[in-house]
Order: sequence, then C-alpha cells, then structure tokens
Amino acid sequence: MRDDSVPAISRSIPSAVVGAVRATLEAQGRSNVVFVLTADNGMSWGERGWPAKRVAWAVPMPLFVRWTAGFGDRPRTVTASATSTDIAPTLCAIAGCTMGPFPDGRQVSGRSLLPLVTGDRRSLDRVAIPTEHLVPAADP
Repeated sequence: MRDDSVPAISRSIPSAVVGAVRATLEAQGRSNVVFVLTADNGMSWGERGWPAKRVAWAVPMPLFVRWTAGFGDRPRTVTASATSTDIAPTLCAIAGCTMGPFPDGRQVSGRSLLPLVTGDRRSLDRVAIPTEHLVPAADP
C-alpha cells in the first residue's frame, strides 16, 4: 500500500536497502525471496501531552511486500485495510500452507492478503479491524 503523504525519501531508503539485499541474494542464486517491510506506528510518547495513541491517525502503519517470483516486478497498490495479524497467514499462504485452528480450537485472527495482491479479491470482506486507543481512566 502506498501513501503519497509519506515523503519520497522515506520510500527511497527502504527501496535502496531491499535492492541491495535482493542483488546480494540473487548473486548467491536465491531468487525466490519474499520481502516484507513494515514499521511500528509508535506510541505518542508524550507528544502533544498525550500519554498514548488517542487519535485515529496514530494507528496506520506502512506495509510493503515484494515477491518477484510470485508477484512479478509490476508495482501495485492494494487499498484494502490490513492488520499486522495478517502477515503470518499471508506468508503461510505464500509457502503453500494454512494456519489454524490452534490446538485449543481457536482460529487465527489474521487473514491472508495473498488474494488481494494477486487480484483474486478486492477486499477481505471484513466488517471492521479492531484498533486500540489507550485513554486514561477518568478520575474517580
């Protein structure tokens, strides 16, 4: 997913790093590699006097996936919302496995993003993605 509000330098640094790692791996004969780049959206750490994530715009974070052997070299943007719990099921799907249920019967909370990237689906048909805004309890 690409956000044009992110400065170009923020996009070019990860691109250069992935390019260098990719070139090294290809020189070693390793071309079937999946790159997943994301970041922690961070806590507010006291910015604007807020002790935690108290606004919706503190929640989004970037997610870049590159798998030339599976997706090709053509860049694409997926606009559907995803969550960090979707990364493990996505990597599992790329590897040809499925996740869950766990031994205690619980289902995996994330979903594979693979159908979105391949174009087989336009959304994951979610009603909502839970987020957490830590707001201090009211004084008694």
